[in-house]
Amino acid sequence: MTVHTIVSALRAAALSGVLAAGGAAANEPLRLGGLALDYDPGSWRLARSTADEAVLEPRGGLEGEQDPVRFVRRPGDVEQVCRALAHETWAGDLYGDPDPTPTDLAGHPALRLAVHTRCRNATPVGHIACVEAGGTVYAVMTVNAIVSCRADIPVLFPDPAPLDELLRSLRIEP
Repeated sequence: MTVHTIVSALRAAALSGVLAAGGAAANEPLRLGGLALDYDPGSWRLARSTADEAVLEPRGGLEGEQDPVRFVRRPGDVEQVCRALAHETWAGDLYGDPDPTPTDLAGHPALRLAVHTRCRNATPVGHIACVEAGGTVYAVMTVNAIVSCRADIPVLFPDPAPLDELLRSLRIEP
């Protein structure tokens, strides 16, 4: 076999999805309604996907170093939906009220919430960013809720860069 034949076979396999993670071709973005995300299948694996929700799990060098990331779409007002998702995700007396910060997401004004525990020891901060487009709210959040201040925490202080990279890769399409 020549190098040209091998390269052609690899390209054909990648285009057909044989080499892709999560069953999608490597160049195919994650889509959730009008939200599109290009991600590196070597760093993230599509673990779950429905019409209204998707979860990317870290893999390769990010595995064990990053939290999974959940994408949700819901109808409604951006602040109400974002706060409701934050309270749903980081529920109970263990977590305080979310701290809101205005931000930009996919070129649109957005809201970012940080949710801290009431624990005295070090615990991960919950992060959620929400943007509204065409009456639909798109939310991106870390999957790191704990059930106890003494719980075993798989990723205590993740590097924010991989999540920020995902957020920069988001697009809202018509």
